[in-house]
Amino acid sequence: ADGTSCFDCPDTGCSQCSAASQCAVCIDGYRKNGNTCEKCTPENCKACTNDAKVCTECVTGYAPSADGSSCASSSANRSGLSTGAIAGISVAAVVVVGGLVGFLCWWFVCRGKA
Repeated sequence: ADGTSCFDCPDTGCSQCSAASQCAVCIDGYRKNGNTCEKCTPENCKACTNDAKVCTECVTGYAPSADGSSCASSSANRSGLSTGAIAGISVAAVVVVGGLVGFLCWWFVCRGKA
């Protein structure tokens, strides 16, 4: 505190103490609760609200759920579409493009002979 004394931060989750058992700054995944640090309860949570149960920021690669009660992987599918929906859209696109190519071939080949 006065710049000449050294002391350990006894609190788990504390990165900087202002006095011997008074935490000033908590590490990621913890929130300040008075003079101590309390672990955020959602797994992969980087920052949480005052009750420690609602996550406001998750670690890289994760995103908080709508209610903040959990952190879900955000790298797998950012669009929110299911795998089945993506497959269906892909098949439909191939069918439409194939139909268009077939129609154009018919148009130019058959109409050219007439």
